[in-house]
Amino acid sequence: ADLLRTPTEAFYTRSFTAPRGGLRATWRGSRLAGSALVVDDRGGGLELLPGAYGTDAAEQPASRTLAARGRSDEGRVQWGGVLATRRYADEAGDNTVLGPDVAWTIDDAWRLRAQWLHARTTALPDARGVLARGGAVDGDRLFLRLNRNTESSEGSITLEDIGAGFRHDSGFVSQAGVRKLAVYESLGWRGLGPFHQFWLNVNATRTEDRGNGRTVEQQIYPGFWSTAARNLEWWLELHALSQLRASPTGPLLPQRYLATGLVMTPATWFPLLDTNVQIGRLADTQDERLRPGVRWTTAAKLRLLPPLELEPTVSSSWLRGDGARVYDERIVNLLAVWHLGPRSHLRAIVQRTDLDRSGLRLVRQQEQSLTWSWRPSTGSVFYVGASRTVG
Repeated sequence: ADLLRTPTEAFYTRSFTAPRGGLRATWRGSRLAGSALVVDDRGGGLELLPGAYGTDAAEQPASRTLAARGRSDEGRVQWGGVLATRRYADEAGDNTVLGPDVAWTIDDAWRLRAQWLHARTTALPDARGVLARGGAVDGDRLFLRLNRNTESSEGSITLEDIGAGFRHDSGFVSQAGVRKLAVYESLGWRGLGPFHQFWLNVNATRTEDRGNGRTVEQQIYPGFWSTAARNLEWWLELHALSQLRASPTGPLLPQRYLATGLVMTPATWFPLLDTNVQIGRLADTQDERLRPGVRWTTAAKLRLLPPLELEPTVSSSWLRGDGARVYDERIVNLLAVWHLGPRSHLRAIVQRTDLDRSGLRLVRQQEQSLTWSWRPSTGSVFYVGASRTVG
């Protein structure tokens, strides 16, 4: 994993949907190291098609992928190189990405990371949204980040330039055709009142369309992050200057909202509570207007009995307009694990998803699964299960 890690998401294992098989080779020396991975994938998922104002998707055909990275450590400087090429079945085209990267530890506080990637793609979406071979499309991605870390402060400046033709089917790229600038500064204290750590933060970001220079998103928001007893983490951000454009010709929407989150261990039988919420005037990207709304997610881990683990998750988002909810999304999920012994357990998952838009029911879906597993040895495990989806 350390060899495949680069300054950007140049390798993303979830881009493989249903592998039939694969082969990996890794070599390590005193200064040089490398790893290569070959995967034969059945496909069946979605391929991301990044744009400046959103991410489209196409059905993912079966494919074969070669991904490799080499790395050289020379004191404070680390050089690397990436190659990832994916060829789709039935002559549907291919996607190849390659380029170098460098990490430089300037001194104890300053670090510089940079990467250049070039992509060439012939697997292009047709009128039906299906990948098919077409004329080659090229694009580049440049990434540069300068970090400063001390005992009481942190800061970074990040520059990124992503061409409109850049696509990385074996990595993770959700936006292309943009230039980005991000500045972060933080000042911290330890042992401040009830807090183990308390950090004041300021973030500033700007994203613009490479084609016409129009602002896609820009924001400046202060906040804090803190830790305390019971594994507590509490953060708060004030997004009073947060602008977003949802389409090339749409208006720049001035969002105003408060974001906060809390993570803690309430009790020994309640080892994790993780909740976050955004509330205020949020962008309705479909109608390209501001609406009052809320985005809220809460997850927990419970150990009510020694053999029983429960992990409930609740997520809700809604926007209001003309006195009613014009967008309403709810997801409820429960994971339950009953440990039958040191080598065997039962796992059940139940999830319900509801999505309404302007009073219309768009999604009503329920999913249930039950799996029994038995591990006869460290290197082998046997599963039997069933699943059901309604909606």
